This record gives sequence, structure tokens and C-alpha cells, in this order.
Amino acid sequence: MISEDVLTIGMRGLEAENLLEHRHPNILKFDEEGRLYIGDSLGSIHVWDVHVKYNKVSVSKLKELSHTELNGDAINTLNLLPYEKKRLLVHSRDNCIRSIDYGNPSGLRVQETMNFIY
Repeated sequence: MISEDVLTIGMRGLEAENLLEHRHPNILKFDEEGRLYIGDSLGSIHVWDVHVKYNKVSVSKLKELSHTELNGDAINTLNLLPYEKKRLLVHSRDNCIRSIDYGNPSGLRVQETMNFIY
């Protein structure tokens, strides 16, 4: 488990290096393998590899996930599905929850969309 002090130092490092190219992070989630998923204000999900060794944080960008259904809509929440290694549940500003498969060799695929209207 990463201590809170190290995580704080690491996040300051993320901000200082401007890893999101002037986008605003809305949600941060770690998986059990040390990958950090960041949902941003423009509808993209950034995947980073984060490691702490000898109190130094090492960060490298693995990929950026984007889809036409999400472009321009801020990501409010994302959840990693524990039983599916390459699947996310994403809630975006357009009030939809999407099941997204990002392990597909042909690219990001939205498997299901649920729209909630009040």
C-alpha cells in the first residue's frame, strides 16, 4: 500500500510535470497493479504506470483512451470492474453511464450505454 505522504508527493509531481496537457483531472483511480486511471474534463481517460521505489515516484504514460461518445463530455466517475481486466464503467457529464472495453485490439469499444433522465 502506498502511504498518503508518498501519494501526495507523487501527485504534486504529476501537476508539476503537466502530464494532462492543460486538461483538468476529475477522477483518479488506482488498480491493484499500480496503474493510475485519470478521467479528465475533455472526456478522455489517461492511463499511467506509477511505481514508488526508495521513496521516489516513477510515472510513465501508458495510453490515452478516447471515444467519440465521450469527446467533450467531462468524466465524472470511473470504476474498474474487478472481474474484467480491461473494462471500465464511466459516468460522464452528459448523464450517461457507459461500459467501456479497452482491451479490444481494434480500439476502444463502448459496449453499453445507459442514459438517465430526471
